[in-house]
Amino acid sequence: MSKKKRTCINYDCTNESYLAGYCKKHYQEYIFNQERRDSTIRTLRSYSINDSPLTNENLRKELDQLCEWWSRICSVLNNNRGTELMPLDEAEFAKEWCITLAQKIIDDEIAFRSGKQIDNSYDLNYERLWNRFKNLEKGLTSTGVERKIKR
Repeated sequence: MSKKKRTCINYDCTNESYLAGYCKKHYQEYIFNQERRDSTIRTLRSYSINDSPLTNENLRKELDQLCEWWSRICSVLNNNRGTELMPLDEAEFAKEWCITLAQKIIDDEIAFRSGKQIDNSYDLNYERLWNRFKNLEKGLTSTGVERKIKR
């Protein structure tokens, strides 16, 4: 009886497992996504892309605002203690919103640096994420519902 070969853990992929449970193709995608995430977090910590400040003024302002949120979120998560602007129950989710928004800002800045025209009209998902932060500033939940417990 032959031993059954393991298949890729990626949904609906039947290729043979290569590393970390992924096939070769999906493993390369996984590594790319991890490197992109790490680079984005470095940008959120440093207010710059690869040690270079943003050249587009609108994107720089947006990144500055996002980095302030990132700092609040990290403080809440590190201390396991929420604030009025960043309740503990929202912080883990807000961390992912920051990363998603920062990746869009980085992509737009790279496009701007290469001379491409960037589209300043945001997609719906992007606008929804910024609205979550706006709701938190108003003292609401990120979805816009009034908080029953004030922190």
